[in-house]
Amino acid sequence: MELAQYLYSQITAGALDRDQGRRYLQEVLPTDIAIVGMSCEYTGAPDLFAFEEMLRSGRNGFRPFPQERRKYFPRDHRYLIDASRFYGHDPEELFTRMCDQQGAYLDGVDQFEPGFFDIPEHEATYIDPMHRLVLKHLHLAIEHSGMTREEIFGPRTAIYVGKDRSIAGNYQSEIENDSDLVNPGTWEGILASRLNYLYDLQGGSLVVDTACSSSLVAIHIARKMLRDNEIDIALVGGVALGLAPRQGEVFGDYASVETKRDYLKVFDQASSGTIFGEGVGFVMLRRLPDALERGDKVYSVVRATGINSDGKSNGLTAPNPKAQTTLIKRRMPRPASLRRPSTTSTRTGPAPSSATRSRSAG
Repeated sequence: MELAQYLYSQITAGALDRDQGRRYLQEVLPTDIAIVGMSCEYTGAPDLFAFEEMLRSGRNGFRPFPQERRKYFPRDHRYLIDASRFYGHDPEELFTRMCDQQGAYLDGVDQFEPGFFDIPEHEATYIDPMHRLVLKHLHLAIEHSGMTREEIFGPRTAIYVGKDRSIAGNYQSEIENDSDLVNPGTWEGILASRLNYLYDLQGGSLVVDTACSSSLVAIHIARKMLRDNEIDIALVGGVALGLAPRQGEVFGDYASVETKRDYLKVFDQASSGTIFGEGVGFVMLRRLPDALERGDKVYSVVRATGINSDGKSNGLTAPNPKAQTTLIKRRMPRPASLRRPSTTSTRTGPAPSSATRSRSAG
């Protein structure tokens, strides 16, 4: 890497021909992928800078269901009526209990500037808030990279979006089906394609659903496409947005997965489940030599990725530490300073994932 940095300094100083220098760089640089742009929005952290501050301060964003969103949830919703009958509670009382639980919720999900994307206002009414969030943060990730729309235009830019249906608000069922704009506005299959259409990006788009690992698998696909030189730029990330408050201790379709607590105990034997939260995050990826040649700010590099299946474990949603250890050792031959483990935080989830980290590090 030191030789690559020296060559890059010679190119930028004009002491080495750009074309010749690039050929040298391609020979000495590792086949890493550079992260050159980012954007995110999580509960209590509306942008990248707030999220960094949250991480540094050790805070979390759990809170009750936002007041401004409660008015949008109909009290005669079948979801609420069926639960109130089952538990013998008044629907309003049940709804209040749900809203008062701590959860991970976004603010302003009803806010959108359609004119910025040249979308007619009447059409924007039918666009799922989840689609709007993806549009917003894809654009902000491009902006954060310092690249212009003209630079990403064309067949060499792709978009890959991870979308786990474990948390999903069915926007289509909550609006009037009185327009042919309803289906294109709410169809998850084009979640990654809307910006392609608006910005004329032709490098391909995919929506990936592999449950908890959806966004990581999307990054794996993007890395392979970049390594194989099929694309030059990848915009990759994930989104989660629900329209209703979490079920938690009140009731739940995910009783075996979601905790009754208002907090998590990740990598802890005391873990009792997860909390399905809301958020959106995207990164812009480029091949490291290309990023260095253009003079991009490189925030981090992706050295290796890999996917596998746990196979037979002690439960359908339980990780298999042996399979995960094998994958990590096979795909990460070089030392890594950070690994993002995937865990469900269920009663069986954290312990095997923790064991995997220890074994792979050892």
